[in-house]
Amino acid sequence: TRDCEGIDYSEISVEKARKLNQCAIRDGRCAVCQGSVAQMDFADASFDAVTAFETVYFWQDLPKCFQEVYRVLKPGGTFLICNESNGDTNKDKKWTDIIGGMTIYKDTELKAHLEQAGFNDIQIHKTKSWLCMTGENTINTEKALLADGQILDIDGIEAECFQAPGHTGWTNNFSFAFAHKNKLYL
Repeated sequence: TRDCEGIDYSEISVEKARKLNQCAIRDGRCAVCQGSVAQMDFADASFDAVTAFETVYFWQDLPKCFQEVYRVLKPGGTFLICNESNGDTNKDKKWTDIIGGMTIYKDTELKAHLEQAGFNDIQIHKTKSWLCMTGENTINTEKALLADGQILDIDGIEAECFQAPGHTGWTNNFSFAFAHKNKLYL
């Protein structure tokens, strides 16, 4: 099995992720494909963890997407959501006005959707405008707080924070999905 599996609906993001991880992909340790979190081509109970960095803003049917994430998680697996906008400030509205299709959720909204999908032991972590949440178990969220252009390297599989030019969906940070050691990153 691969160390990493990933999915993103953005063609630009998938291209960047594949280029950044070309060695890991060539070695069979990583795969990045284009697709939707609402209908993933992964078997039930495939992953120990799933993360979504700056992406749930754009998921069209949040309850369905959370149910799909729950489906691909192994029992006891963790789902981590990390958003730079937490819905608690007046600045959040400017982003939804600028970026089409973006919805900024408050922690209470996300928690309700997570519970509806079956997640439990939901933890909420806030700092300034950031919102990080976990369902089922907790994991270290500090690696999510990267700035534009920084690189996250996990055992040679990299994720670059970037701005997708001309893309109306993603804004920055992890605009693609990848997985590490049975962890799926969205």
